Amino acid sequence: MCDNISYIRFKQQDNGEFKLSHYNNHVGLAFSNLQCKYPSHDILWEADEQNWSEVIDMINSGTSLISDVKYR
Repeated sequence: MCDNISYIRFKQQDNGEFKLSHYNNHVGLAFSNLQCKYPSHDILWEADEQNWSEVIDMINSGTSLISDVKYR
């Protein structure tokens, strides 16, 4: 049975900028699979500015919606 859960992870690098990865059940997929209206570099710029509500809105412009946000 497939649960179709995807994860988008933002990892902050040593220089303070974020790197993006997208996983579906621990198998890497292209970010373009989400079909967002924004390129990933635009989303990363918002993440670098800590504009998380804007990041969520940008990602939700695609075919998948964010259902849960966790951070540490």
